[in-house]
Amino acid sequence: MKAFVGKLTVVFGFSVLLWGCGGTIEREGVSKQQARQLGKADWWDDLCQTHGWYGDGICDEFCPQPDPDCLPPGHRPVCLQQGTAQEGWYWQDDGELIKQTGCADSGPARCVAISSRSEGWAGDEGLIVYDPDCHRTVGIALWGESCGEDGGECYQEANLFCNGAGVCRSDGTCEQDADCSLPGNEWSHARCIGYPVCQEGSCAWICGQPPEPGPWSWTEMLLAEVESDHPYPNDCERQWVVERQGASRIKLHLASVDIEPGYDWLLIEGAGGQQFVVDGRHQDLWTPAFDGDRVTLTLKSDASVTGQGFVADRVAIYEQLPGGQCNRDEDCRAGQYCRPHQCLNPYAPCHGDCLLSTPVSFEATDTPLDIPDNDPAGVGSTILVERLPGCTDPAVEITLQITHSYVGDLSIHLATPDGSNVWLYDRQGGSSDDLQLTLDLAGVLGADEGSWTLHVADLAALDAGRLEAWSLDFTCR
Repeated sequence: MKAFVGKLTVVFGFSVLLWGCGGTIEREGVSKQQARQLGKADWWDDLCQTHGWYGDGICDEFCPQPDPDCLPPGHRPVCLQQGTAQEGWYWQDDGELIKQTGCADSGPARCVAISSRSEGWAGDEGLIVYDPDCHRTVGIALWGESCGEDGGECYQEANLFCNGAGVCRSDGTCEQDADCSLPGNEWSHARCIGYPVCQEGSCAWICGQPPEPGPWSWTEMLLAEVESDHPYPNDCERQWVVERQGASRIKLHLASVDIEPGYDWLLIEGAGGQQFVVDGRHQDLWTPAFDGDRVTLTLKSDASVTGQGFVADRVAIYEQLPGGQCNRDEDCRAGQYCRPHQCLNPYAPCHGDCLLSTPVSFEATDTPLDIPDNDPAGVGSTILVERLPGCTDPAVEITLQITHSYVGDLSIHLATPDGSNVWLYDRQGGSSDDLQLTLDLAGVLGADEGSWTLHVADLAALDAGRLEAWSLDFTCR
């Protein structure tokens, strides 16, 4: 119920004297709802100041002075104590006075001169205070700072973008291949069909089709500096974090464990919340596999009795390998084996190559084909080579069979997937009949998957023939 008596308004039984009315102000029982209904223009004094509503965690837009709670949280200047001798700029978060000055007619503080030595807060009347971190308060991130979910938006005026690791970087830079395809990462590249890669922190462009991704496999490597003191102290809590970006699962090998059972423990927790608790004595113990790319180890001890602690000496990560690489024979295709690399750093991933254990053969399916007589265009037959192993520079052998009454008329060459032409036969053999060849293409560079086309031409009249069959054999050297 609300009744009006002259200039005196009675609101829910509490009386408040309005501007222009005489008498005693009864302020103690006024609620925020009543103050909001009265309207700030009608107050005799600042009820928000009286009741401590400034900075109480609730945005009160009806207060005569700007309520810091109506601004995004952070370390920024706000104009308070307006109309009093203490009017000035105060820090919003801790209330400390920055500058005592008239500021009621100034607009809200703005972060200016971002990324320069003059960065700070300014109002309409000029600089309030220097603050090299004000860009973070307004949600802007500079080069090398976190962005996205963990930070602000990258500073657009500096042409920055937020990379896959959640860090602001400049155009053309990267930490992983995917960064080169992110919106905002503007960089020039060759005009060809291809794909981007990250090479030594810079984006590059590879013409052609991207390599086929490899298998998912467990990669094992040594682990350093993940162990407790020996013995570990009482009343202790210490943590270690083991992380491998890109891994979908991770597990640890504990070479030894000696922790007081029932009172002290080693908690191992995955990124998805899975937990594994160890105490007592153990040797050669693998933890369960944790989902995600990170595990956290926490050693907790009570006030008495300890042991020799623990040593985690190896880590295994489940990740997708590059195409053609492997950790064991099972990672390779049928007819291949895994040849390990010679690894110089046992504390980093090191994979092997999938190599052919037996030759792989491809035969033409469009033969036999008649060879036009006395026609330089000749005839072409194509073999589509696919799913070769990942070995480097495989040996290639070609076998072909041609029936012809005068092989000295024939000219034969092979077009490889990279556009090269390899001449196999050029009008040798004179008047001999038929031709069967098996040649080692030792000079072929870039033997690869794709279309291999055999061209056979008859360059003289009268005699004719036919390409009966041909094939290609690939063997790792």
